[in-house]
Amino acid sequence: MPHLPNPDTGFRADPTDLRDRVYEPSLRPLAQSSQTALIDRLVRVGGLPYELRHQGAAGTCAGHALANLIDMHRIGALADGAARPPPVSARMLYQMGVQQEQGTAARTARGVTSLRSVIKGFYHNGVCGDALWPDDPRDTDLTVERAVAATRTTLGAYYRVRSYLNDYHAALAEADSILVAASTHAGWRDPEEGVITLRAEPGENHAFVVIGYTDRGFLVLNSHGAEWGGVEVDGHRLKGVALWTYEDWSSHVLDAWVLRLGVPAPDAFTYSHSRRGIFFDDGPIKAGSAPRHQLLGHFAHLDDGDHVTVGSYASTRKSVGLTAGKIAAKPHRPVHVSLPGSLLGIDAAFHAEIDRRPALQAAGVYPYTLFWCNDMVESTSAVLEHLFQTAVKKVGALSENLNDEIEATTAGIGRAFWRDIARAADRAGQHRYMLAQKGIAADADGAAAEMFDQFAATGAPLHLTVDGAGVILLERYLLSLQGADWLHEILEKKKAFLESVASLTLIAPTIRADAFERAFRPLIDRLALRGPERVTLWVPTKGFERKLTVGHYSRSILDLVLYGFEGADKATEHFIGMSAKRFGAEALTQPGGLLEGVTVRSIKTPDHARQPPEARRRRYTQHHVVAHRELQASHLARLADWLTEDAQISKERTDGQDHA
Repeated sequence: MPHLPNPDTGFRADPTDLRDRVYEPSLRPLAQSSQTALIDRLVRVGGLPYELRHQGAAGTCAGHALANLIDMHRIGALADGAARPPPVSARMLYQMGVQQEQGTAARTARGVTSLRSVIKGFYHNGVCGDALWPDDPRDTDLTVERAVAATRTTLGAYYRVRSYLNDYHAALAEADSILVAASTHAGWRDPEEGVITLRAEPGENHAFVVIGYTDRGFLVLNSHGAEWGGVEVDGHRLKGVALWTYEDWSSHVLDAWVLRLGVPAPDAFTYSHSRRGIFFDDGPIKAGSAPRHQLLGHFAHLDDGDHVTVGSYASTRKSVGLTAGKIAAKPHRPVHVSLPGSLLGIDAAFHAEIDRRPALQAAGVYPYTLFWCNDMVESTSAVLEHLFQTAVKKVGALSENLNDEIEATTAGIGRAFWRDIARAADRAGQHRYMLAQKGIAADADGAAAEMFDQFAATGAPLHLTVDGAGVILLERYLLSLQGADWLHEILEKKKAFLESVASLTLIAPTIRADAFERAFRPLIDRLALRGPERVTLWVPTKGFERKLTVGHYSRSILDLVLYGFEGADKATEHFIGMSAKRFGAEALTQPGGLLEGVTVRSIKTPDHARQPPEARRRRYTQHHVVAHRELQASHLARLADWLTEDAQISKERTDGQDHA
């Protein structure tokens, strides 16, 4: 028998997470052992109902164990006479687990530190075949080909299994296999006659798959080749499998998960206890369980101006470039670019874009979203919520001075938060020449500026939708084009961008009229050449605005930002995302006005059509403005009109060239 190298130093039990859905056994009778079922599978598939893997001395047991479990599910699902599916990539599962751990102190040099990391990596990315991504430690890149192939094998339901013997038996009867982590000892190195003998000499922590049980213990599928184990079950020698006694299991098990492929998970990792974002809503909402592959190729994720290259929603400059290449291959297909800034956390924002994607694709556009400030929202929201509670305790929840007290209490932290938002917009939205003028060292253009430049260079029409603070990022980019247009390179980028933008839709933007006019005037004038109403500004009605709140603050988030965080004068200063009368839309949109060429549309209270007493008392958050059903329907209708108009113009130009 081969010597088993020390498994992965640093591997640990997953910490408690209240979002975990725990496996609950059913009342179905359990067999004395699962040996018969295991042998039946062996006979039915005409060979071992699993793959034999060998991780060698590498600390990649978590990836190999999960790959073994997935292989078993795929083999077990075979119809009679069907070809055996090829093994999945343990390397991809491992690398996606590494990405999940976000470079924190939990990471070790020897490998992924928990089962949850590889499970969440699989959930967000799926897994491709081993032939497409072999187990080469030097090959760590998720290519487009691998990412697309991985969407064919994805994770559905997954549950944590408690360390109760009956729960393990029931899980094996229902799902055939369990992903397990345990502390090992010297007996794991050379199982005697296929049995792991309990020894005192401690080993390291290790991940593997339990594939069955007997009256003596569990059957363990390891990832150390065909020569390891070799336990005999009903006259069949199971290569790579050993018996792990119940006594050993009881003393050394760390963690366990049971999984199903391709089955919708009933709320597993789907709901948090409250919304993450500056809204402080009660009640569960969708959280971090949205699989990354649902927006694969359709998003970029920035934090403090740079790409987030680790975690569930990672992106890179390279991935954006690949998307630009995909767009360039079909330049006649319009692109819908969303810049969300409604102060949702990244999980909720990701869900919102997933929900919007089908309608946009049905409209005939390629949807793309740039998440850029959501991580800062998550890191600040808890502090702001605490400050809100401090203000409530000081003056009382029903005090007429509560709004003013909240503005005063949050001013310091809020000012710093808003300054960070502006700095992130600078770093992401400006070209390196402009960054240098501001004293910001940069070897390359900002990540968002580079994306806008690349998308404009494809020749595809760009339809921009910007909400809330997203306007700040676009403002910085437009100012960068203007500020350095004496450079031929920037002048060409400016020309390409202005010519590529086919529409601009703004939803309650956090910007003053003079700042907006200064940055957006060249774009507004250029869009006027395409036709009327190509620049649309959506704002809440006065009645809707009165119902907007932020927790105990009975005004909108725009009020809190402008008057609390920025300390602006309430009588004279307003964002153009506030209600039309409030910021003077009628005068500003007149010829010669700061908003000339902008069509202002009002967003009514969601329940305006029926106003029973309970509806009249209801309060809303800024997210209800952005996600307003009638607004979204109107936007899609206008988008369809613009696509039709542009297609007709393009056809007339083509016909004219042909006649010439």
